[in-house]
Amino acid sequence: MTNMTNSEKPVHPIESSEILPRLNAYLRLRYALKMNPARIAATNANVIDAKRAAFSLYLRVAKEQMFWPHGTIVIARIFFSKTRQGNGRSLVQFLTAVARELDYKFLGIESPNDNSRAFAASLGFVLDQKYGNLLLRID
Repeated sequence: MTNMTNSEKPVHPIESSEILPRLNAYLRLRYALKMNPARIAATNANVIDAKRAAFSLYLRVAKEQMFWPHGTIVIARIFFSKTRQGNGRSLVQFLTAVARELDYKFLGIESPNDNSRAFAASLGFVLDQKYGNLLLRID
């Protein structure tokens, strides 16, 4: 048996299944959708994927992940067809509330571009010097 670090330990998919119904309810209300837009990815039980014309989201929801502090919900992809409408801010506020409820400690934005860096800075995210990702501590 190989020794694993905390960031390499396998996680239980229950974490994504706790967040999925909350995310679907939020997205259905925010975008007046009849069907649930988010699903757990077929290839990874700790990934939630949501796509519609108005948005595209890809979240990693495992408390133990490589390259991230313990207890981080990672936004790996975030896209909104309409920008500067409060969609990103609303999503971050929603994810912050869910993170508090489920005892996550951080929100992360993976591989940010210039636009996401500026947006995240306005919400209090800070740059992780080691990996170049953005982190927001949930208090």
